[in-house]
Amino acid sequence: MSYLNIKGKKVHVIELNPRGEKTIIMIHGLFTNLSVYLYVAAPILAKSHRVILYDLRSHGLSERRDEGYTIEILADDLLALMDAMKIERAGFVGYSYGGTVSLYTALLHPERVERLALIETPLLNERLNGRLFSEGIEASMFAEGLKGYSRSTGIRLSSARMAAIEARYSCLFENDLLSNAFKSDANLFDSAPIERLPVPVLLLYGKRSEHRFTGQALERRIARSKLYVARGDHNLPVQRPRWLAHRLKPFFRQR
Repeated sequence: MSYLNIKGKKVHVIELNPRGEKTIIMIHGLFTNLSVYLYVAAPILAKSHRVILYDLRSHGLSERRDEGYTIEILADDLLALMDAMKIERAGFVGYSYGGTVSLYTALLHPERVERLALIETPLLNERLNGRLFSEGIEASMFAEGLKGYSRSTGIRLSSARMAAIEARYSCLFENDLLSNAFKSDANLFDSAPIERLPVPVLLLYGKRSEHRFTGQALERRIARSKLYVARGDHNLPVQRPRWLAHRLKPFFRQR
């Protein structure tokens, strides 16, 4: 475990197999942290690759920031981390909002990306997210989301644990930080040249997830893409970590 200074703040980073021939960077989603990969998927990939995990700003053990949660800024954070670690090119694995960050980075800077794996990644302009990204998200919605996560994964969250999680991420709701970021990003992909994405793309979605239709749409739009659907919903990294790992491993071993 270590910390890097990125734009004046500490970012929590874990590196597995530093001598691996190729590098994979794994980006988690909102309200999670790097542990969604750490205990299963990352060690399996690290048998043959150098694997970098990091906590997004104000997530996990990274230092809190009072600004900057748009996709564009989080993508810039990713590039800054690569520069700090002297990584010219890497494979990306992105989950949920982290997948959206990965996709946006690949569109703007394809020269930095070798392969791209998207897990349950939403497009911000899709009908499913229209209201969320145009009207924003409130703390009460987050509390409901935690209950849904517990039901979906079977992980019991005590009242004390839920209160601790809500307190940890309360900064994202102060001054409408996250809502304003969502509103700013709502049309980010309206004119994005997704069809011209020049890197191979792996799409991993849950059969019971509403985002599965986004995966299908992305497979139609991206020539060098392949979609796999697993039993599960939006919480695939927790529900099916080994299934994910064994889809990711051959994808990143291809030349």
